[in-house]
Amino acid sequence: MMKTRELHSDGTHYDWLDFLRFICAFIVVVGHARGFFFVDYSALNTESKGVITAAFYGLTRIGHEAVIAFFVLSGYFVGGRAAKRISEGNFNKSDYAIDRISRVFLPLVPVVIFSALVSGFEDGFVVLLGNVLGLQGWIVPVLKANGPLWSLAYEIWFYFLVYIVANLFSRSPIGLGSLLMLVLAVWVFSCLKFQYLACWCIGALFYF
Repeated sequence: MMKTRELHSDGTHYDWLDFLRFICAFIVVVGHARGFFFVDYSALNTESKGVITAAFYGLTRIGHEAVIAFFVLSGYFVGGRAAKRISEGNFNKSDYAIDRISRVFLPLVPVVIFSALVSGFEDGFVVLLGNVLGLQGWIVPVLKANGPLWSLAYEIWFYFLVYIVANLFSRSPIGLGSLLMLVLAVWVFSCLKFQYLACWCIGALFYF
């Protein structure tokens, strides 16, 4: 199976990229936490608007930018490495599928269940299942109790797109199943925001 420790195109490991991933994730978490526990900056009185407060609010408002940076890094680590293996003819689709499914769904399923419990199952079973399968944002809405799950739909379909590309390049002639999966991916990203896929692809290109 694919190793957890990420190696790059020159066969080395760069700790600073892992640290950058952590910083992006941390900014997103702190930004969401601020939204839950703190008032907006405009609601503060003049005495509270000091340098430290302004720095805190400034850092925690760039959560969306941090998500985009995380998409670029995901493209670098996952898409770039997969593209290299596909081009070399040593991409193992089974190992890739197991690795991606375990990384996404092992934390995602408990999070969706917990969100449903917190909200009293106000979204309904169909929406809950859709958020598990990455259908939020184009077929079902994002869970009301967990808005940040919108980004998981993109990650799931980024990974699925890699599998489709690997499937297309490993078969000659191309089968009907591969074409149908490609049509599905095109449909998905025509409904989601295409610019996020572009960011992910930029990260994959930088791998080389």
